[in-house]
Amino acid sequence: MVYELPEELPGGGPRTPRKAGAGPTDLGSAIGFLILQSMLSVGLSVAGLFLLFGIDSCGAARCNYPMLEVALYLIPATAVASFIASVLGVIFRQRRRLSTWWIPAIGCVPAILAFVIATQLIDRGINP
Repeated sequence: MVYELPEELPGGGPRTPRKAGAGPTDLGSAIGFLILQSMLSVGLSVAGLFLLFGIDSCGAARCNYPMLEVALYLIPATAVASFIASVLGVIFRQRRRLSTWWIPAIGCVPAILAFVIATQLIDRGINP
């Protein structure tokens, strides 16, 4: 005798199949992208620091030092904040068995935007 489950459970609505969820390959991809995101963040921070070496020309001209200071801290602060948000997003979505590989890829966008903004701030700060 084979027992079949009823189409409708006693609690109400129809049964919904359980999600298969994100597998170990998705978590591996997310970790790989997190590593790439951290490498990109460090690279952009170093590139922003090298751009600030243009402050050497401020000996002969007037520079906007508060603007240059904002540019100095903008890239690393944004990179660290987006990395922490990406790690928390990966953990949160992985616990719910949802796809996570795209979170670090999107987490790179704020660091790149901060680099572009800091580049413009440095340019305006050195050449007011």
